Amino acid sequence: MLQTMALLKRLYLSPLGYVVSAALNLLSVAHRPFMVYGFYNQATRKFHLMTRISSTVAIMGRRRLDLGDNVWVWHHSILDASNGLKIGRGSQIGAWVGIFTHSSHIAIRLLGDRYLRLDPSQRTGYQRGSVEIGEYTFIGASSLVLPGVTIGRGCVVAAGSVVTRSVPD
Repeated sequence: MLQTMALLKRLYLSPLGYVVSAALNLLSVAHRPFMVYGFYNQATRKFHLMTRISSTVAIMGRRRLDLGDNVWVWHHSILDASNGLKIGRGSQIGAWVGIFTHSSHIAIRLLGDRYLRLDPSQRTGYQRGSVEIGEYTFIGASSLVLPGVTIGRGCVVAAGSVVTRSVPD
């Protein structure tokens, strides 16, 4: 083990180590998340020039996603619009946020192995519902918004929150 470490140290400090380090740094730049400016809203058929969404955001059900203008969605977030998701203009969604319009975690625990064999209408505990986030609302990093929730205009959701019920303006 010590010999391996000594060899790696010598390699790292050699001219070849500089080349390897430079190549890895260049690759990391290409892999970094970046903000994509502009969003075509399929729900309203409008292009929002000032809306910014990270290149790492996962969007499910894009046709049911209604984003307002000047919305910011930061890195590594999940927007599940399969049952309808509306985010009002000027809102900010932090990094690592999950906004969900369906959830099967309760149904899977209740039904076990039978879950996949049952018709979706018979899956006890399966939750679905649209989510609406009002204008100029801030959702802090690592927060979760669960199905059927409405968050009012100008609200601030603290980082790491789990929103299970609607919040008024």
